[in-house]
This record gives sequence, structure tokens and C-alpha cells, in this order.
Amino acid sequence: MNLKNTSEKRINDESLNLIRWKMENSPTVGLNEEEIELAIEEYKRFLILKMENPGVNLAPTDLMDKAWHMHILDTRRYSEDCEVMFGRFLHHHPSYNGPESKAIEDALIRASGRMSSLYSERFGHDPLDASAGCNTDDDGSACTGVSCCDG
Repeated sequence: MNLKNTSEKRINDESLNLIRWKMENSPTVGLNEEEIELAIEEYKRFLILKMENPGVNLAPTDLMDKAWHMHILDTRRYSEDCEVMFGRFLHHHPSYNGPESKAIEDALIRASGRMSSLYSERFGHDPLDASAGCNTDDDGSACTGVSCCDG
């Protein structure tokens, strides 16, 4: 069985569509339509990495985290999706940008580095963010689900 295909099939597309809708209709998200699409795709990639690397602490990028927050707000759906994807509830451990201990800050840095490394291995480029420019000369291979992106 191909682990890559299995992981992607466990992601609930209906949930991603609802996250997209919530992001488009939330005055606090602060992303345009293209950035929302990128956030959804990056969150999907984060979920894939979590499924393919159980037990490994991974820290999402800011863009992934924005979509994750929208998913969590629908607590019942989030819980059900987690059960299908991970066989358990996936807790979100927020950063408070200050009150954390040095050890927690160091753990977040390591988790971010692991996520970036695994992401590059799996998807062939660094994680994307809202500041990643797009141009029509690129073939779009770095960004499934968006028209094109520099990567």
C-alpha cells in the first residue's frame, strides 16, 4: 500500500472546503483569496506530514496555523477528522511568544526545523507562505491548488 496516497485520502475535502469558507468570511484572517488557497494547501501538506510521521513533533508555519485554527473551531468535525487521520485527537499547543521557557522555545525551533526538513523531502521545496510571490512564468509545480508560485 502506498503511504502517500493513503494519507491524502484520509483528509476530509468537505472539511477543507468549510475551512476555506470560514477563512473567506472571517474579518480577522487577513488573507486574500489566493493566500487562503495557499493556506489550505499548506495545511493539507502539514496534515500529510503528521500522518506520515506519527510521534514526531512538527510545528506548522504561520500560514498552516491559520487554517488549522479555523479547523479547530468546528470542534466536533475537527475531532472526527483527527480520529480518521491520526486515530486520536491532535492537540494544538500554541506559542505565547514570550512566557514560554527557554526549553519550550528550543523545542518549538526543533519542531519547526523538523517540519521544514520533512516538508522539503516530501514535497520537493521549502514550505510556502503568504509572502511567496506568484508569477505566470512558473510551471506551478511547487503549489498544487494554486495557479503558480515561486518556490
